[in-house]
Amino acid sequence: MEKGKSARRAGVARFALAGLLALAALSSIASFVAYGDDGSGRVLVQTAPEAGALVYGAPPRWTATAGVPAQIDAPGDLYLIDATGVPDPITVALHLVNPGELVRSYSYLHLKLGIYQSGAGGWTQARAADDQPLDETYITLLNGQASFILAGGQRYAITIDDGSYLARAASAQGANASPKFYVSVTP
Repeated sequence: MEKGKSARRAGVARFALAGLLALAALSSIASFVAYGDDGSGRVLVQTAPEAGALVYGAPPRWTATAGVPAQIDAPGDLYLIDATGVPDPITVALHLVNPGELVRSYSYLHLKLGIYQSGAGGWTQARAADDQPLDETYITLLNGQASFILAGGQRYAITIDDGSYLARAASAQGANASPKFYVSVTP
């Protein structure tokens, strides 16, 4: 009788171990959470879902597979900033607000930002307030913020255009795998 219980316990232990290993190898879709405010009420700040289709028409997405270096599956929209009522330049700062959670989920995370300006021909690459091209900018686990000085009187979209990452084996699933952003706009 004891031999039968031992064999069952060993079988349950093997099944549990196999289940844990399978969970570590599963893929998950990472999503983005974005929220923001300009603090003055003069600039409209909306997350991409609130604003509707912007540059890409959907939020960025990727499939995080534990232990596998990968690229963003699809670029996507984060924010609409409508500064048409503000004639002066605006400072836009994008902050990654959950780096502590992300460090447990990713060995590295590099997200290339895009800043686009709305015009008669649709969305085009934005330029700085001094009409110079914007530098290529990445948000990473080490530099969780980026800022830009843009001309007033315009509508802008902030996007994730590209990126790469390496998900950790033990924590590639769930809410921890989702970057959360906050944008502040100062007229």
